[in-house]
Amino acid sequence: MITRDATGLITMSVTPRVANGPANIQFGVKEDGGAAGDELYRLQHDTGVETVDYLFDAAEADDVAAAYAWHKNRRWDDGTKTFELLEFDQTGFNTLDRVHVLNLLQDDLAMVGVFGTPAGAQPAILPERYARDNGYASFHGRAVGYYQHDNARLYRMNGFLGLSANFQLNLVEGLITSDTLEAIDPVPPGGGRFISGCGLCTSFEFDAVLNSAAMTFQGTAESVASATTKLTGTVDGMFYGASGEAADEVGLNFSLANDLVGIRLFGVAAGAHVLAPRPYLTPMTTVLAGQGPSIMMKATGVGIFGTRGAGSAITSAYLSNTNPNITGSFYPDATSRYQDDRFSFNYNANGFAINEHWMFSSDPNSSNGFGTVYLYRQPNGTALYEFEHHNIGFDLGPSLAGALDNVFLVSIAGSYMSANQDRGFLVFGTQTAAADMPTSGSATFEGVSKGYYLDAAGRLYLTDSKLEMNANFGTGAVSGQATDFRSRGDYFGSSTFDALDFDFAGSIASGTSTFSAAATSQAGGVGLTGRVEGAFYGAPGVAPDEVGLAYQLGTPGSGSMMAGAGLLVKD
Repeated sequence: MITRDATGLITMSVTPRVANGPANIQFGVKEDGGAAGDELYRLQHDTGVETVDYLFDAAEADDVAAAYAWHKNRRWDDGTKTFELLEFDQTGFNTLDRVHVLNLLQDDLAMVGVFGTPAGAQPAILPERYARDNGYASFHGRAVGYYQHDNARLYRMNGFLGLSANFQLNLVEGLITSDTLEAIDPVPPGGGRFISGCGLCTSFEFDAVLNSAAMTFQGTAESVASATTKLTGTVDGMFYGASGEAADEVGLNFSLANDLVGIRLFGVAAGAHVLAPRPYLTPMTTVLAGQGPSIMMKATGVGIFGTRGAGSAITSAYLSNTNPNITGSFYPDATSRYQDDRFSFNYNANGFAINEHWMFSSDPNSSNGFGTVYLYRQPNGTALYEFEHHNIGFDLGPSLAGALDNVFLVSIAGSYMSANQDRGFLVFGTQTAAADMPTSGSATFEGVSKGYYLDAAGRLYLTDSKLEMNANFGTGAVSGQATDFRSRGDYFGSSTFDALDFDFAGSIASGTSTFSAAATSQAGGVGLTGRVEGAFYGAPGVAPDEVGLAYQLGTPGSGSMMAGAGLLVKD
């Protein structure tokens, strides 16, 4: 069912273990002081038998690794009920920040639901960040729910969502595939905790009609199982996003059953749209031997033939600001098409001698929060180095998509075939001249980073994060933070749950457009210190509206460390 309250439109699915029926749901979030971690969550529901009103304080929650398809969850457990907020994360898709998933278990009640901020009316032409702009969009995500088998026991289902929306014809279709079924009731005597070989039992297809004014949809669902165990039912859902903008995310609930054999399936799913695989970017400016912050590292036990888990090491790291011996170049060439764009990378410092030139070689793609990536790799993956050239990501929303045309980020890594590699990042572009730097006023910048994290056990992760920075041009002070870190293992399937967020504060060097800042892990984090090096960028003759930076926290050979670089644009 779908209901609206002050927090936005909410979709929910509620099914007691005995009676399968709808319920009246409200779910809201109140930030007591506006600071992260002080949120108060309220869940109200009416099962028809009783009305329950629960409050959950974020400060009392445990952040734990979530099962299977889910990235992590926030859990409350007081011994009588368990409440969870689930999140997922996947490279190439937006982070879910408009729709949220909840799960509640209490006595004979099992509840799952989605809630969030409703999207505005869908435009006929989709924004640039979509994979297609002709009114079609694809969404990928996760599903969670409950399955009541014919043995009358309840199982938890986790799975994957694929959904296609035709905003011209107002049609929605999709598929949910189940990958695990785990018993949460007492395990059947002599039976296992999992139902093996039953993925088809809870995998189903659905078709729905979209109400374009409300951005909600309703339709029918049918499992792909055999006729004797086939399930049929309904789906209800909604698209989510910023007010007045195209939908970024989707949430739905589903309820299917086969009353003849006593099987029921109910749950929810949430997902984000697939980012554009080609660059819808503003025209980019030629940059000849552009300079900027950089971080270069030597790593061992990495790549596809490395340890692929505990045992990697970063043996040295070099964090630099602008340096004439470390440069990058970009040539848009004769046309506005990206196929004839050319790039170069030159790093001749700190014992490195890397000089490469390349041009378009394969379709750009979305990666780790950045909107487009130009990949350079020698044939058969046997190159000495692999390069990626990034522009800022569509994850920041339509106002920032393709907004950077004066600063760029290049990431470099040795061939994935090698266990010993040089890895690093270089920011370069049209650096703001000292004479064009403002001497009064302030500005706020936001963006994204890309980097690495080596934990204390020697597990190497690729990371990305959001970046925010404030610059006071009157005093020269700069301060900011890197938050919402995501991670994935270096050729191994895992994410870290270490808290990597950090703050930084420093100053603009007098008579220049560069800055340096001390960096410190936020409270409750990994406890690292280091520094950030950065520079301002923009069109010649005007105040800067773009920033590039590089960071390093921790020291090679002394336990955990993290390093990376990022791009930011003026709000």
